[in-house]
Amino acid sequence: MAKKAEKPVAKTAAKPVAKPAEKPTAKPVDKPAKKTAEKPAAKAATKPVAKVVEKPAAKAKAKSMTKAQIITYMSEKLSLTKKQTGDFLNEFAELAYKEAKKDFIIPGLGKLSLAQRKKRTARNPKTGETIMVPAKKVVKFRVAKACKDAVLTAKK
Repeated sequence: MAKKAEKPVAKTAAKPVAKPAEKPTAKPVDKPAKKTAEKPAAKAATKPVAKVVEKPAAKAKAKSMTKAQIITYMSEKLSLTKKQTGDFLNEFAELAYKEAKKDFIIPGLGKLSLAQRKKRTARNPKTGETIMVPAKKVVKFRVAKACKDAVLTAKK
């Protein structure tokens, strides 16, 4: 058997790899704390001080009920099984989809209807180009006065 000739490998000096400096997690104890309250009088006089106005804290928005929560609530309230209540909600939704073409009124809640939008011109806000938006049908829901009164007076 013939042996393959090995190529001589040139030996080079290995370069040391620099390790990234680790950032200290705590401040060193030997440094005195900086005083931020004291400022030179000249700088304080030249810059107007802005008033800090505290905004009222935003109220946490209540989460809406899920379908499962609605089914559970209604089944307990009406003494029905969850299966019956779920079937009722599904059938009610199916009926609303079919009848929306002719206006579907839910007493005390509102009216679901189909509306025709005309074609119109619009403007692309990014490019400023004028485009035509075609005519289309849309589903609208108009809230009943009884619902508005019940919801809006409850907040006061």
